[in-house]
Amino acid sequence: MITDEDIKILIGRFREIFYDKQESEEMMRKVVREETSHLPSKDEFYEEMGKLYKRQNDQEEEIDLLNHRVSKHTDHIDTISKHLNLSIED
Repeated sequence: MITDEDIKILIGRFREIFYDKQESEEMMRKVVREETSHLPSKDEFYEEMGKLYKRQNDQEEEIDLLNHRVSKHTDHIDTISKHLNLSIED
């Protein structure tokens, strides 16, 4: 026959083996903190992304400027070659 003392011992053993909801949540928080500790904070992330966005934007503007210059140079070369009766192959 199972006595009250046996039930107390069993409950104690279950508590040693199985976690309750609060302990499980604490363990999950600890694991998440450990696994994400190397990641930047939200502010750090957005700051770095802002720098990258600015850099990309600056590069795109520079490409546009260079494309415009090349176009002007090409037009200028075409004008000179026509004036000098030179044929330029593409």
